[in-house]
Amino acid sequence: MPRRVPAAYEEIRLFDRVRSVYPAIPVVPVIIADDIQRDIDAIPGNITYPASWYGPIAPPFRHFFVESSVHVEFTGARVFAQRGVFITDVSPVMRADPSRAGYDLPAGWHYCLQVQGYMYTPALGLRAHRDVCAMLHLDDAGQWLDDAERVTVQVTWRPGLSDQDAALQGWSVTESLPTALKAVSALHQRCVVDLVQPGGQARRRARVHAGIETLHDYYVLRVAPITPQRADEFRQIGSPAQVGSRDHVVRGHFRIYTEARPLFGKYVRTVWVAEHRRGDDSYGTIRKDYEV
Repeated sequence: MPRRVPAAYEEIRLFDRVRSVYPAIPVVPVIIADDIQRDIDAIPGNITYPASWYGPIAPPFRHFFVESSVHVEFTGARVFAQRGVFITDVSPVMRADPSRAGYDLPAGWHYCLQVQGYMYTPALGLRAHRDVCAMLHLDDAGQWLDDAERVTVQVTWRPGLSDQDAALQGWSVTESLPTALKAVSALHQRCVVDLVQPGGQARRRARVHAGIETLHDYYVLRVAPITPQRADEFRQIGSPAQVGSRDHVVRGHFRIYTEARPLFGKYVRTVWVAEHRRGDDSYGTIRKDYEV
């Protein structure tokens, strides 16, 4: 059977395209949510999912990038498309000076996230939506406070930016939010991630076919695959694929049983637990180094 040779664009992540054009953007953790995007695209209809369906989405990093690559049907043809968002936790700035928001921050907010969007297709190339950003507000438990139907956006007006272009940028950014926020929610569920470090062949292809000199490491989410049939199944998207834990060594330690929590319901004592292995290596292996 002949080996399928991937198209030149398929091995290049969106973040690499963005930094090749905007090198001032810092190198940040890159989270790949292809499976989440495919599951969301499979849901019938085009609806907005309530904020409560996302679960905790507190920022795992001060700055990070979430992207997805999918093939979608468009005018009868399958089109390759990449979407991504650069998310910045601007909470410290807003706490120091709430007036910098330029609008009334909602009651009970604890986190404020600024979201900028990017898109790539082979036909249109890279589209950077840097004039419009979405502003998301979360409570101290990481729950989304905003009405998902009316996301706050900030527009940086510049000469030549039309109302129509600003509206299209705002639409593109908000359309990317479900996948990005579901990816963050998956991380809070301790979803296993695979670190991918692009090899020499991928780097050569990026340089020859796209003129991109640098490929960055990225993290691929391992989520449970589902085939959603109804809109409310959105809540199950992004559940961790892992049902066990990764293989690891548990160091020797004391386990203390108290009157409140006695051993076998009646013994109060301290027990030494010897070093041992736990978990399943099919989920990967964790290696720990201890320094005392």
